[in-house]
Amino acid sequence: MIVVCDRYVTSNMLYQMVRYENNDQQLAFLRWLETTEYDLLDLPTPDIVLFLTLPLYIRKDMLLNRLGKTGGSTGDIHERDMDYLRQIDEAQYKLINKMNMVQIDCSNEDTVKSIDEIHELIYNTLQEKGMIWVPEKVYIVMVDDQIEALYYNEANAREDIEERIEEGYAPEDVAIRTCYINDFNEEE
Repeated sequence: MIVVCDRYVTSNMLYQMVRYENNDQQLAFLRWLETTEYDLLDLPTPDIVLFLTLPLYIRKDMLLNRLGKTGGSTGDIHERDMDYLRQIDEAQYKLINKMNMVQIDCSNEDTVKSIDEIHELIYNTLQEKGMIWVPEKVYIVMVDDQIEALYYNEANAREDIEERIEEGYAPEDVAIRTCYINDFNEEE
């Protein structure tokens, strides 16, 4: 099962830890929150947290451009407080290091990277961490020269073919085609 959340326990960690003045208090709070959220409330512990970051000066411009467009005229209370946002920036690096999160920088100097660039960074990161599996080959079940099913396991494809023959398909009308993923080339 894959669950992708854009705000979760780590968001609480980040935005609440800055309320504590020193590092020891922040770490104690983080331990308490982890125990409360993961152990007592039994929320699922993430396998990975990708922390998408943008420099404050880019975020500030984005916030100013958003004013009045989301139903409010002044932005939320935290977004208006640049000092608070600087504290969040400092805290995020502590949190990234402590929690073994993966930081993904979404900026190109003075601009935000494109959605495609950010997607590629996320995809490559997940693949490097072994969280995305790309099969070497797939097995395609063909019926009357039409694709009917796709399997990553040859035994499942063979079982599908056997079931179709039992249902009345002629053996010469059903087939398995093996497709090697490396055979696909975007330039072709």
